[in-house]
Amino acid sequence: MDSPIPSDVNGLSNLMVAGAIVVSAVLASIVALLAIAHNRRISRKKSAYDIIIRTMSHDIRRAETVFLKRSERRKWTGIIKPTNAKDRRDKQDIIYYLNHYEFMCVAIQQNIVDESVLKDIIGDKMVKTYSSGRALISQIRDEDGDDEFYEHFERVARRWRDYPKGKRRGILRTLFGEVIKT
Repeated sequence: MDSPIPSDVNGLSNLMVAGAIVVSAVLASIVALLAIAHNRRISRKKSAYDIIIRTMSHDIRRAETVFLKRSERRKWTGIIKPTNAKDRRDKQDIIYYLNHYEFMCVAIQQNIVDESVLKDIIGDKMVKTYSSGRALISQIRDEDGDDEFYEHFERVARRWRDYPKGKRRGILRTLFGEVIKT
């Protein structure tokens, strides 16, 4: 039986169907890749906010208080070589606090968290914390003979040191400061 449609039209029709399938597959791939990229950006931002929330935890705040008291008086000797129970507790708190910043900076450098979110909200605090603890970090490095202690923290703090203070950044910092009373 003869087909009512000429054979060259069937061939053209089959070619158009095959082309439509290919175009659909390419478009679906592009949409999927865009969705993956978007979800990754959202995930990195959420991770940054999770770190900020962690920074407001009771343990970090307590450790920060110990760190700030010691840094105001420049009393790092008991931290390097604790001689009593209070110095040992203070050392644990201070190391816990500095490690928190080191882990945060590793996450930044590994592109796990959104650096711009952290920079906008806690950039000043990170730079000030590094500046306050620089002498202690240097003593820890000298004591252990290892220049890599807190290297990620140092690298990020130095990079953020000259970060321009724009209007948006000031607003975020003020709001964050009111929430955590810094």
